[in-house]
Amino acid sequence: MSLQWEVVGKSKKSQSKGKSAQVKEILGETVKTPSIRKVEENKKGNRKDNKENRKVTQESAKKPQQAKITANAEKEKKPVKKKFKNLEAALQEFSVDDLKSHLEVLKLNFKNSNIVWLKAILSYLNESLNVDVDALFLCKPVLYPANVLPETLKRLIHAELESAGPSNVQYFFDQSLTALAVDLNKNLPVVGTKIMLQLIALRYPVVCQSNFAKNAVLHNSYLNQSPIGLSLLWALGQGGFQDVQVGINVWQNMMVPVIEMKHYSKYVVDYIFRILQKAPENTSLKLTLQEYLNLMETLVKPRNSLHPNYRNLLPESAFMISKLYIESTKNVSNIFLTLFKNLSSDSPSVYSFALVQCLKTEPSCVKLWELNHKKLHQQHAILLNYIRESKQGSSLRGNKPLNDFLRTIDTNLVREEENPVKNRHQANAKGKQQNTQEKTTSKRAEKSSKSSSVCPWILGIFLLLGAVGGIIGYDVHVHGGQFEASSTGRFLKDTGALPYVETVWFTSLSYSARGYQWAEVNVPVYYGQARTALTPYYEFSVDIAKVGWSLTKKSVCGACNYIAEKSPVVGNFVDQYIPGLSQRVVDTSRATWDTVSRLSVETYHGGCDFFRTKVFVGSLSPENLSKALNETQLAVGRYYSWFHDKVDAYAKIK
Repeated sequence: MSLQWEVVGKSKKSQSKGKSAQVKEILGETVKTPSIRKVEENKKGNRKDNKENRKVTQESAKKPQQAKITANAEKEKKPVKKKFKNLEAALQEFSVDDLKSHLEVLKLNFKNSNIVWLKAILSYLNESLNVDVDALFLCKPVLYPANVLPETLKRLIHAELESAGPSNVQYFFDQSLTALAVDLNKNLPVVGTKIMLQLIALRYPVVCQSNFAKNAVLHNSYLNQSPIGLSLLWALGQGGFQDVQVGINVWQNMMVPVIEMKHYSKYVVDYIFRILQKAPENTSLKLTLQEYLNLMETLVKPRNSLHPNYRNLLPESAFMISKLYIESTKNVSNIFLTLFKNLSSDSPSVYSFALVQCLKTEPSCVKLWELNHKKLHQQHAILLNYIRESKQGSSLRGNKPLNDFLRTIDTNLVREEENPVKNRHQANAKGKQQNTQEKTTSKRAEKSSKSSSVCPWILGIFLLLGAVGGIIGYDVHVHGGQFEASSTGRFLKDTGALPYVETVWFTSLSYSARGYQWAEVNVPVYYGQARTALTPYYEFSVDIAKVGWSLTKKSVCGACNYIAEKSPVVGNFVDQYIPGLSQRVVDTSRATWDTVSRLSVETYHGGCDFFRTKVFVGSLSPENLSKALNETQLAVGRYYSWFHDKVDAYAKIK
């Protein structure tokens, strides 16, 4: 017989039952271990073997218990996500305090990481608000879901956005927009992402128009998946409800390219109409005239592929944009003149409406119309018909400059009131006004005729005097420089007027010479006094210029150092969106600098050759130049001596 402990097993059925018992033990039921039967041979050996078997039994009992604890822990770590019927129900069970505590723990672990904190808020909202929603929140208010969020939650998110700063907010917005498309493609909850994008766009509308190129590439990647594409357009368009200018830019750059696509057309057409409806009255549109004309062309373009129910929203949007643009711009006269010249029978009615708005806003537009109505007869007739037949034209009834202009064309264009007594008073006033107008127009005509007649006479007098002086000078030069020998001198001598002319001439020369002598004596004295008085101010201005120059140099050096320090960071940031752009800029700059350096060197060598071959030898040599300079100095000295003698002689004349 063997002197060892033996494990006596049961039959196959009992063994299978033992295995199933162990499996049940792992799942949380009682543990069943196989029975051990003792074979007594030697007591010492039996004790030793008994201890070993006890250890094996304890280890086999611990393993299923550990498996049980691990399974329970995993169940506790991964709770089942509750799915809500709608967002309002999810917000009722949402706790802002839990989000704050979660955010505080995260801030302790990741200090000065605003992007990480914003991403944590986004993830928490996506997990807590597990709701299935459509891409555009149809049948909901315009600012949904922001208008149903608790105020404490919005204040918390706004505070985190403020602390992050504009650059981090812009980066987080772009990343969240990409995450929205990716999560929608994976059927993951995205309500939190949409909430964050909407709150950012409403608080910082400019983020929606900062990266049109990148956002267009992202949208084109999911163009065939209309729920994702509409969600992206919805997120980018939220800034338009806060700033109409941003909304128009987003609409032109992101939505117009897909306006005729089946799944996008209704939202695109409805979007521009809704943001203009929500715009306040004092909204200012910062558009140039060309941008306004391009926008009008886009809005009034015939689009037969659109559904008739919302096709008319585009012209209505054009009318609203025209009203806002004309009321907020300063160059109303320029707009009126441009539109008036381009008006034709085929032009949409929005252009005539814009002309009427210009007439209402700026009275000087009436003067422009009056000046150009004869040259632009067709445009004049079209605008008159629009004013006579449209409701907008009736709003010009109280415009006095326009009524005065229209009366000069046709009295029937000015609509009279229904009260006959008032009509008689107006008729009398009209007669008086016409008489007054005739008088004023006649006076204006006389003044204009006088002014127009005076100007040619003045010009003619100056031309005549210049011509006479030239003729007399030429006559004196031909006769040897002697005035008496000239034809003019002989004529004056024959008529007896020569002595009087000579007297006037010599008197003017005498006073001019005395004035020159006085200036020669006194001007240096006054110049010295002025210099003494202005020297402190001059020195003070020089000191200020030196300080300003030193500050300018310091600022330029600081800017150069800052650019050199931030260039790698900016280059890496730009390369994320346009790979290789920074390297291309560096290569272009180097090539430009090489070209400039090469041209500078060639110019320098060319200048050296010119001076060596042309200047330092021949007519421009230093010897010839010094000789010419000496001759010039002698000639100037002789002329000054002659001039001074003449002045002394003329100064003695009385």
